[in-house]
Amino acid sequence: MLKDLRIKTKLATGFGLIVAIILVLLTIAYINFSKLSMANQWDRHTLEVLLEVRDIENALLQVQTSNRGFLLTGDESIAAPMPGQEALAYRHLKQVAVLTIDNPSQQARVARLNPLMQEWIDNVIHPLMEKRRQLNKTAGVSVQAATVADIVSGSKTMADMRGLIAEMAAEENHLLAIRSEDLSDLRQMMTLVLTAGGIGCVVLAALIGYVLSRALLQPLNELTDAVGRIAGGQQHARAKVLAHDELGQVAVEFNRMAQSIEDNQANQLAATNLLKSKVDTLLEVVSKPRRAT
Repeated sequence: MLKDLRIKTKLATGFGLIVAIILVLLTIAYINFSKLSMANQWDRHTLEVLLEVRDIENALLQVQTSNRGFLLTGDESIAAPMPGQEALAYRHLKQVAVLTIDNPSQQARVARLNPLMQEWIDNVIHPLMEKRRQLNKTAGVSVQAATVADIVSGSKTMADMRGLIAEMAAEENHLLAIRSEDLSDLRQMMTLVLTAGGIGCVVLAALIGYVLSRALLQPLNELTDAVGRIAGGQQHARAKVLAHDELGQVAVEFNRMAQSIEDNQANQLAATNLLKSKVDTLLEVVSKPRRAT
């Protein structure tokens, strides 16, 4: 098939195949890099959710700690950060709701956690704070403000909230583990594709180069060999026509030229021999009268 193609077509086909392979590898690499980028984004997303969940728990613990400190001491400076801590807990919960909009189970936990937080803050924390303030005005700070029932109720609600928070963190950690495993598999596949593709590209490029060089050099070698044999006196030497491309046409024209030169030499030799024969005959005729005399 290559014998029927022009040299320009052979070169364009060979280099075109190499470029096509490189483009395929680049496309595969781009797709895999896009997948890696997306997987990394999901990892960052999951870590962000985990951070927000942890911040919710920390804010609630800060509220609880400040509340207990104020109940024990009645010191308003201990209670001063509590509004900001409560607002922070709600803000982090709202951010978790936004980040997990595509996760129904997490949305359900957020929907359960929000009223628990409101109930705990509005019906446990704030009444105890107000009770402590009233006692500060009447009985002094030495009187215990919280009853056993208050402590039990608040502890149970806090345990429920922490249980939901733990479930949210556990699911995100599970998702993170799955995505990390998928990311590792994707990286391994990426390495395999690039390694195998690179080796394949080099091998195929070498094969194409060999085929092209063979297709181009063989006719040239035939022409060189034919020229050398003719120069050495083998007038019947001819170049083999190995292809129908430009080099094949050169070989055909070279053979035609060699045949023409050989024919001309043969004609010249025949003419020389004929002339020599006529000269010899003439000389013989001229020399006969001399011998008779």
